[in-house]
Amino acid sequence: MKNNIRPVQGQKLDAEEEPPRKNETNQEDAKAVDDVRNVIKGDMTHDQKKRATTITIKKTIGVKADELHQKNNISSQLNNM
Repeated sequence: MKNNIRPVQGQKLDAEEEPPRKNETNQEDAKAVDDVRNVIKGDMTHDQKKRATTITIKKTIGVKADELHQKNNISSQLNNM
């Protein structure tokens, strides 16, 4: 079974546009992706730049905090043995 992406009848896919990703359920993530695409195209406002930067920083800090929390749990479990 082939997975062919076809435009809706009467609609054309732009060569630069990508079809929406199925795993993007979070609207904030989808908006950040759109903002990054706008940066690439060069038409982004100051507020969009601030929001994209803030979202990126929050995600980076969140990932690092989760990694640190996981390491602390492992070390505390080892100390309790």
